[in-house]
Amino acid sequence: MKKVSILVVVTVLAIGDALGLPIDFNNLTFGARVGVNFSNQIHKSTEMDFKRKPGIQIGIVGDYSLKRSFIVQSGILFSQQGYTAEIPFFAKEVVTLNYIQIPVNLQYKRSVDVGEVHWMVHAGPYLGLGINAKKKMNGNSEDFKFGSGKDIYLKRFDFGIGLGGGIQLNSILLGAVYNVGLAKLNNTNNIGSIKNNVLTISLTYFFSD
Repeated sequence: MKKVSILVVVTVLAIGDALGLPIDFNNLTFGARVGVNFSNQIHKSTEMDFKRKPGIQIGIVGDYSLKRSFIVQSGILFSQQGYTAEIPFFAKEVVTLNYIQIPVNLQYKRSVDVGEVHWMVHAGPYLGLGINAKKKMNGNSEDFKFGSGKDIYLKRFDFGIGLGGGIQLNSILLGAVYNVGLAKLNNTNNIGSIKNNVLTISLTYFFSD
């Protein structure tokens, strides 16, 4: 956890430096996040019926407050994605894809005239690194790898755009984000392009305000 927190600090500060922002550690806040993913993949040129698959998301996030209600937020998240698919006249396929994900969001935050309630919206890119994957079909389970080459199904790196918002009461943030995958994940062209898309509902506890 300590190493992850340090990595989040470095990530947030690097983003601030790249944007030319003055660094003030008093504006830096950390939180622990846990959430539920409802993930799917867009597969072109296939007759399979794809449906969303639940998974978990957990990690550490960091907020860096700017002027005029703007916040730069990043983090290190474990994100469990994938899909379920009905193969006509054959079987049901369940694929689990585990990623380490780094989102970078610009957030706009405003207070509500009720106690310590705030609402917010955000948008920004994310980068995903595939660490392992598993496929289940007809009662059989098979591990497969991320990487490059014709013999490996999915590329290791994913990226896209996230759009979301939330409500914060004191140190608790209830948020939702929809990640639209932009990366073509498959190494071969015989099944068209494969892209991730994920809806996440999460709770974040900030250690200090």
